[in-house]
Amino acid sequence: MSPRTRAPQGARHGHGRPAAGCLVLAAALAGCASPEPPPRPAGECDAGPAHTVVGRRLTPELQEEARAISGAEIVRTLVPGQVITMEFNPRRLNLQLNRDYVVTRATCG
Repeated sequence: MSPRTRAPQGARHGHGRPAAGCLVLAAALAGCASPEPPPRPAGECDAGPAHTVVGRRLTPELQEEARAISGAEIVRTLVPGQVITMEFNPRRLNLQLNRDYVVTRATCG
């Protein structure tokens, strides 16, 4: 810059409008925040809490406990060698059992 054309005070060093720059930065960072996941629809399965039944022998009470804590509407029990359908149902909890009817896995679908 020549001495005749001087930049306004503060603009030479990028300090012309710090408040406006902060607002732009704050708005940009707000867009990076992770939004809360939407709530699950009523009756939709969440197998995470149902993992507490793994390793326990299946009873009608345990099956109801697993259904209730998973939020599922229905429970399907699966034993070794059983033929099953492959359709996905987000409202169903699947409890896989071993030959002794001990729960080995809890999944949704």
